[in-house]
Amino acid sequence: MNHFAEFKIDLENFISELNQELKNNEEKVEKLLALDTKTYANFVKPLQMMDEELEIFFTPLSHINAVSNTDATQKVYSESLPIITEYSTKLSQNLEIYKVYKEIDKNESASLNYEQNRVLELNIEHFEHSGAHLDDATKARLQEINIRKSELSNNFSQNLLDATNAYEYIIDKKEDVEGLPVSDIASAEFDDDGVLKYKFTLQMPSYIAYMTYGKNQKIRETLYKAYVTRSPENAEIIDELLSLKDEMSKLLGFKNFAAYSLAGKMAEDEKSVLGFLENLIQNSKEQAKIELAEIQKIAPLTLQSFDSGFYSEILKKEKYDIDEEEYRPYFEQKNVIKGTFEFLNKLFGIRFEEIQEKLWDEKATSYNLYLYDKLTARLYFDLEARKGKRGGAWMHNWQAHCTDAEGKEQLASAFVVCNFPASTKTNPSLLRHDDVVTLFHEMGHAIHHMLSTVNENEVSGVNGVEWDAVEFPSQFLENFAYEPKVLKLLHNTTRQMKQSRML
Repeated sequence: MNHFAEFKIDLENFISELNQELKNNEEKVEKLLALDTKTYANFVKPLQMMDEELEIFFTPLSHINAVSNTDATQKVYSESLPIITEYSTKLSQNLEIYKVYKEIDKNESASLNYEQNRVLELNIEHFEHSGAHLDDATKARLQEINIRKSELSNNFSQNLLDATNAYEYIIDKKEDVEGLPVSDIASAEFDDDGVLKYKFTLQMPSYIAYMTYGKNQKIRETLYKAYVTRSPENAEIIDELLSLKDEMSKLLGFKNFAAYSLAGKMAEDEKSVLGFLENLIQNSKEQAKIELAEIQKIAPLTLQSFDSGFYSEILKKEKYDIDEEEYRPYFEQKNVIKGTFEFLNKLFGIRFEEIQEKLWDEKATSYNLYLYDKLTARLYFDLEARKGKRGGAWMHNWQAHCTDAEGKEQLASAFVVCNFPASTKTNPSLLRHDDVVTLFHEMGHAIHHMLSTVNENEVSGVNGVEWDAVEFPSQFLENFAYEPKVLKLLHNTTRQMKQSRML
């Protein structure tokens, strides 16, 4: 089983296929529960692989709904959420499975390896935090809450995406875009019946460009207010989600949602988290005041929220002689990717080889990862901003490295998604250094997941890692984006690419 899943999705038949998958799984669970003797090998391992196969089936829908959102994907995704949430809630509340896990833990823990014992530990904890031990009425209410939470979370994200997609600000005066980088002006300009105009949106590359370099304060204010007031209907969703999370936590025996959330994390309790944050605030407040005062000195009027990016950029140039736009030609996206791969080869001994396959967007790419020339994992890139794509940047794991019940190996795969400036036929995608840091951060997550040699999928890669610890590999790797040797490597790669185009 050392192949990779093919990225494909049949939207028209997805719901019926999902229902069939879940029906088959429920039948498998019944057969496993009917076994006379239940062990880790014949009970836990098949359940793990059943969940892994469901994840492999469902992930393409959630992924495409995030990166290529349409009415069709949203309809199918919305319909699937209550179905899969009901299934997963019932499974996590199954008292019989919970008892079997506890029995296997009691009987076999001494003979199992660390990975297997960790799987048992996490599953027992998960059953308890899902209410497997509670009465039927409480379980039913928890299921209602879970379904409603999934619907509300999806509605929240969709409202935000719809509002972002819908907004456009048209500028018809050339002087209002003076001072913006040439590449950002080129991305914004369009022909309106023979008149050259400029369109700015709430997509991050477009929004950040004007907020950082746009001289017209009124336009910055308009864009800023449009950005921070998107989807006002989400206020009610937030209120309902908070109420549901509070109710759920108390039904499960926690005093509040913070306590419930921290039960599966490394932080000890709410006091520890608040103490850390308060300490951070106290130690940074004075420096923040000094820096804010410096920006205020160069602003002609009282500094507003929509002014900070613009005047901070001016201060950077005046105080440190740093003009980020001068560096962007050295951070052309394709060259940065090549330089990043070369850096990762030097650091980890891994090699990326691009493969040709049909994906969800013409600019999405995929690579096989080789560790010391052995095929180890697959990586998918979707790096440019576009309409219908959720904002931000993230890594999402698809397959996990593991062995199945017969001992056959499955290789890992992961998606890295960003929202870098879009390229065109005439203009390349030029990154800011912050974009490079973002790429290194998400690659840290991806490397963490793809280089795992763990054989139990539920604790392989990023799976099973406490969510306040999973950021360590990503933050470790992003620090290299500030290292002179690494920056020189990206620069050299860019220079070599320029030379090769000249020859």
